[in-house]
Amino acid sequence: MANGAILRIARDPWGRLLPSVVLVDAGAQGNDEVIHRWQIRKMMDSGLLQYDGSTAENSSMYVPTCAGLAIGNAWNRAKARAAAAGAAAAGPVPGSD
Repeated sequence: MANGAILRIARDPWGRLLPSVVLVDAGAQGNDEVIHRWQIRKMMDSGLLQYDGSTAENSSMYVPTCAGLAIGNAWNRAKARAAAAGAAAAGPVPGSD
């Protein structure tokens, strides 16, 4: 995982499946969000992510902590509100009436 380009967060701290979050190196396409290794390390140091095993070598993915999951949910809600506000400000789509 230390040298991998794609990281998927698939489970919450209680083991329930989550919609995958893909963290990728440069070259992301579409709606992928680019998260750099230093950002992952910062999230680990801040207690927002943890290894799914006891060490990096024993882990196949990162798991969000309770705090990380709460912050992620708040971030997603804020992005959805911003997108809705942007769509409302743009007005109706021509030809949609």
